[in-house]
Amino acid sequence: MHKLLYCSFIAYSLLCTASAMAVVNPCQVSDKEKIIRLLNVAGETESATLCAFWLAMEQAQQTNNYEKWKAVAVKNPELDQQYGFVAYLKTWQQAQQQQQVDTYKNFMQIKPNSRFNLNAIHAIYLLAKQQDKISAYRTFMTDFPDTPQAVDALLRIHELAYAKAREKDTPEYYDAFILTFPDAVQVPEAINLAFEAEKKQILGKLADKKCTLEEFDPLCDRLANGLFNKMLKDELATHIRNREYLLLKEDLFQYTTTSSNAQAHKIVTKLLEDIKNQLDENNQKVDEMKQSVIALIIAEHKQLTGLIQQQGQELKTTIQTGNQQLTNTIQQQGQELKAVIKVHHDFMAQQFVQVNHQLEQIDQHLTRVDENVQETNQQLEKIDKNVQAVDQHLTQVNENVNKVSQEINSLQQEQFVDSVLGAVPFGKIAKPIAKLTGASLTTMKRAVEGSIRAIAPDVTATVVDYLFNS
Repeated sequence: MHKLLYCSFIAYSLLCTASAMAVVNPCQVSDKEKIIRLLNVAGETESATLCAFWLAMEQAQQTNNYEKWKAVAVKNPELDQQYGFVAYLKTWQQAQQQQQVDTYKNFMQIKPNSRFNLNAIHAIYLLAKQQDKISAYRTFMTDFPDTPQAVDALLRIHELAYAKAREKDTPEYYDAFILTFPDAVQVPEAINLAFEAEKKQILGKLADKKCTLEEFDPLCDRLANGLFNKMLKDELATHIRNREYLLLKEDLFQYTTTSSNAQAHKIVTKLLEDIKNQLDENNQKVDEMKQSVIALIIAEHKQLTGLIQQQGQELKTTIQTGNQQLTNTIQQQGQELKAVIKVHHDFMAQQFVQVNHQLEQIDQHLTRVDENVQETNQQLEKIDKNVQAVDQHLTQVNENVNKVSQEINSLQQEQFVDSVLGAVPFGKIAKPIAKLTGASLTTMKRAVEGSIRAIAPDVTATVVDYLFNS
């Protein structure tokens, strides 16, 4: 019986595995969990693990959320791989539905070394592009610095920062952009716009004042000296100093004081050479960087696009294949599930009938035992009464024995006294006493006999005890 029960449990567990994803499943979850526990107890660990995996798959399919699918993929990576990464791919689908950066990062932790994580990185980058803010792109570059999207994010940061500088259109904003992003492709244009912006500021300060030879305002000299002093400051960036020099060369300041022009001429000659060399070097670096970045972006973009398209198609195919396999499994095993469950239920019903029959027999046996106990109790009560009667009889017998013993002792004492009196020579004893006292011989004999009888009981008891007990 035990062997049959064990085999039925094994068959049921295997059936549970095959039909775990059934839409209509007469096997309740509690029954499957019980089967899994029994398989573990029976030492069928592999079967129990497989059944537990499909049970978890069924529960995840019912709830169909990210955490459930992830739990299956993390707990059973080998089984999930064996069955086509169904749980892993379902987890990815749920992550795509959530569209959250934290969810994508969490997904990447399931298989840290998987190339499939490139899809998650690209999805995170698309979320950053939706925000289209410098802070979002900077965060992406910090989290994923060595990716093609990081280069694209940097270029987009250049565009956003440059757009902000264009919006403000002041030399200070252009200078901040140039100093922050010296390798940006917009730097040459920003340098030119900074020149135009500062020139516009100078013209605004002059307003209707003239710097011509005919009408020369002193403000022209002050503005020219200011530009010249900034040009001499070594701590300023080269492009700023160069801009101040170019502004001084404008026709606007050609009629400034001779001393300013002479001093400028001595210093600027050398400065121009340094500035020219620096500009040439910067322009060369910008051109080289521009070409490298463009080539890198094109190559990485092609590679990433091809990889994502390939993996997307593989993902779609894998999911379709997995779903088809599950559907086929359900169709193939559906009838077997019903048949085995019926066998299992019939077997259990038969076992219940046998157990009920055994319980009835046990109940009848207990009834007979109870009747025997009652009869035994009645007999014990009778025996107890008989014992009490015997005790009373023995008590009476002891009393009678004591009486007889007393009577025997009394008779023995009398016989002893009589024998003593018969052996005593009263004539010899009484006559001398009678003569002395003047009493009659008969009186004296009675007196002596009375004395003997007075002490006879004690003496007799001692003698009898000695005779009968020694």
